[in-house]
Amino acid sequence: MCEQGCACNLAAKVNTGIGCVVVAIGLIIYIIGLVTAQSIVDDRILVDGQRNFQLSADSWSLTFMTQTGTNCQDHVDSLDIVHSDTNEVETLSFTCWMSSGTAMVHGGVNLKTIGEFYPEKEYGTYQVSSGYNTWVLDNMVTSDQFGAFMGGALMGMIGFVTMLVGSIFWCVACCCCCQAGQQAAAAAATAPVGGPSPTYYGQQPYGQQPPPTYQGGVSNQGQVVVVGQPLQAQGQCVA
Repeated sequence: MCEQGCACNLAAKVNTGIGCVVVAIGLIIYIIGLVTAQSIVDDRILVDGQRNFQLSADSWSLTFMTQTGTNCQDHVDSLDIVHSDTNEVETLSFTCWMSSGTAMVHGGVNLKTIGEFYPEKEYGTYQVSSGYNTWVLDNMVTSDQFGAFMGGALMGMIGFVTMLVGSIFWCVACCCCCQAGQQAAAAAATAPVGGPSPTYYGQQPYGQQPPPTYQGGVSNQGQVVVVGQPLQAQGQCVA
């Protein structure tokens, strides 16, 4: 983009400084929003990577999750969910239909969904055992949690847009540098090489036109002197 090179000028330095400040502010806003939204998700984790646990189900829907890379069907087959009071065995619904990729990240672990559990008919405590580490997510979200999550997501978007604005200032600074470099290169190209060119007043340099010849009679008052006709080889006037 800068074919003639770059040279930092005042405008470029100012735009670079403004861009750094704006990007830093946007990054801070983005991190705060991301942490806020993630904290709401973390609060909904009922079981954090356990194999044998008791699950107090008082929500209409729970999501069972496993670590990304684990075979979904093997994990589902290893699950044993028994109601503590009735000894009824429960199973998951919609198993492995959303297990192709990572659904969320919790505690630095990538998780994917293996199935949904609907305990609305039998609320209470369930004894769960599994051959794999299991995470359980409560799908019920309160209005306060939803508002906090959306607020965090909005802050993240604002921070991202702010960082884009800061990057625009950097682009403007780069353009200012390029313009300064092109102007300097143009000035260097038009400067004379080896000093200023000689100035001729009313006469062309010797060699570009024939020297004037004297046309007239012989004067006995003195020699005829041609003034202002420089010699190209010696650089002096001839008489």
